[in-house]
Amino acid sequence: MSRITKEKTVILSPWTCRTNDFGGKLVKGDQYRGVILCGMSYNRNNDSPCFFLDVSLDCRKDEIFEWQRDWFGSLHDIILDRKPGLKDLIPFHGWSQNGLPLNYLQNTVRHYLRHKGCVEIIGGASYKVPEDESWTCFCRNTLLEDEEDISFLKAKDEPLLRDWYNQNGTFDRSKLPLLQWLEGRKSLLQSKFHETMKRFDIEYITQGEIATLNAG
Repeated sequence: MSRITKEKTVILSPWTCRTNDFGGKLVKGDQYRGVILCGMSYNRNNDSPCFFLDVSLDCRKDEIFEWQRDWFGSLHDIILDRKPGLKDLIPFHGWSQNGLPLNYLQNTVRHYLRHKGCVEIIGGASYKVPEDESWTCFCRNTLLEDEEDISFLKAKDEPLLRDWYNQNGTFDRSKLPLLQWLEGRKSLLQSKFHETMKRFDIEYITQGEIATLNAG
């Protein structure tokens, strides 16, 4: 065994799609059913278990056809539509069990820089991620509320912030207001994460279970 998973399932009862919905994933007139899977997962020798929230969907054209696997993944728009009571779990998909997004500082800074129009180089090709998508990711990583004031983030700091990111965080953070803000926000994020996991009765993977797996 190379993985530990502790998951809960929520059944999605069959329904007929009335429109070509969810970005074209579902087809008008087709029938769907499925399960929502959520919980903690740990792969051998990873840094930490992570929370996941996925949907597995089956589809058929009508009653005369057999059900076939159609979609699997983080189809959170379907959760919002079919099981809105689970909406508070959605922001935490992919977060570490320690209560922070994976690679919290580096990934959040990357989303911020992308939002500001910075170009990244991947495989020798430059590209831009849409600003709205990058801002959505930044807000999700920080649980930023609309009314919060982040006017302290200034354009003049962006060159130094890019240097910090490109050098994998190897120099002093004290001159970077965004990093100071992110560091100070950790306790809030961890508190909200653990409160939500407790409310939905999500079982954590213990250090003993991790040690046993890694020793195997």
